[in-house]
Amino acid sequence: MSTLTFTSVESRALQFQEANIVRNASFVFLACAAALITIAFIVPFGESWNCSLTYEDFFGADHLKPEVQSGTLARQIALGSLGLLGLAAWAWPSGKTLRLGRGLSVLCIAYLAWCAISCLWSDNVAMSLRRCIALMCEVAAGMAIAKHLSARQFVSIVLACTLAWLGIGIVSELSLGTFRPWLQGYRFAGIFHPNIMGVNCALLIMASLYLVVVGARLKNGLLHVIAGVTFAFLLLTGSRTALGAMLVSIAALWFITAPASKKLVYLLFPGLVVVFVGVAAGLGAFEDFADVIAMGRNDSEMSSLTGRVPLWQELLNNYLPLNPLAGHGYGAFWTENHIAEISHYQTWAVYHAHSTYIDLVLNVGLIGAALYLTGMVLAFLSASRLEARHVRGGYGFVVMMIVYGLTAGLLESHVGSTWFFSFFGVCGICYLVFRDDRETQSASPDTESPRIRAQSFARTAT
Repeated sequence: MSTLTFTSVESRALQFQEANIVRNASFVFLACAAALITIAFIVPFGESWNCSLTYEDFFGADHLKPEVQSGTLARQIALGSLGLLGLAAWAWPSGKTLRLGRGLSVLCIAYLAWCAISCLWSDNVAMSLRRCIALMCEVAAGMAIAKHLSARQFVSIVLACTLAWLGIGIVSELSLGTFRPWLQGYRFAGIFHPNIMGVNCALLIMASLYLVVVGARLKNGLLHVIAGVTFAFLLLTGSRTALGAMLVSIAALWFITAPASKKLVYLLFPGLVVVFVGVAAGLGAFEDFADVIAMGRNDSEMSSLTGRVPLWQELLNNYLPLNPLAGHGYGAFWTENHIAEISHYQTWAVYHAHSTYIDLVLNVGLIGAALYLTGMVLAFLSASRLEARHVRGGYGFVVMMIVYGLTAGLLESHVGSTWFFSFFGVCGICYLVFRDDRETQSASPDTESPRIRAQSFARTAT
């Protein structure tokens, strides 16, 4: 009897030791991944540091011409490092297996294959190949992260990266003397374009609020402070798309976790807002309202959505009919000639369609766009189902990212280029195509009602 007891204690001690090793290895991988991602998307560092001084010229058509043709070597090395990290980590064993037979997995593979095949008819084969390689590096790193880290740990990575970028951006503007929020027309750029910094701030707020809800180890008070300060900087970016998409994303997660009895009430609220706006318009209140919507920007023009409507008309009428089904090749529409030509006719620097959906059909055609959008719908449903099954397991944040991308994609382009939001989106999708065998074996019944989850998220959001 004593021998059996000793053997049992020794077995438990070994299991505990193995668990500690796995936990420590997971933490090291998380830290390395967060550090590499943070560096990868701000190189070349010199240009990023001075972005608040030069972002208007840096993102102009004249500066983009050589960048479009040859790319940035430092960025290519950084993305290659992410891809190598993914390939190296793929060899490590884990408790997760791919679900290749599921509908979402099939659509993801089909979309990636279509992007690769589009190089055959691309307007610029070199551009398409370079963008496809970058996409595959993102997929490799995303698969490795999803394989070895939990979805909740992924939220921590997003929090760490976006917080680092915001902090570096604040320091850069203070050191360069460009942090001047008291000036009319000022927009906080930090180390990105103000619109991109707006996306960074929105992701940081969503990650902070979600970690508050899940009861992260980081004190809730500190997370609330991070979310509050970041919201102030989000307003300073003047990015209305980022602000609106973030609010819609938070509301979407709130809605899907709400009890069925409350969903009708939540659906009636947007209707009341529409009625209120209609009454305000009838009373002539839109002049001041337009100033509020402009968020202090001098380039705001509501009737054409700041130049987007004429741009969309030109792209849909003159360029889409040239190859509507197959597109011009993955990431290959915005060549030097197209940038110069379209910018000339639009009389402002244009380097993307300012719409994810239009850029999709221009690059990969209606077929590629259909694969992408169908995949996003299935991803939303899958992430919502997983959040209900594994309460506060991190999948709710994936839901918010998907909703954010689909909403912000109406007015900005979020696919076809390599940047942090597309990478985080790839990571989120990768979590949905894995099955965690450990969670399946140790899953316990969900004792927390949807009503409690909705109330908890509502208190955090407000």
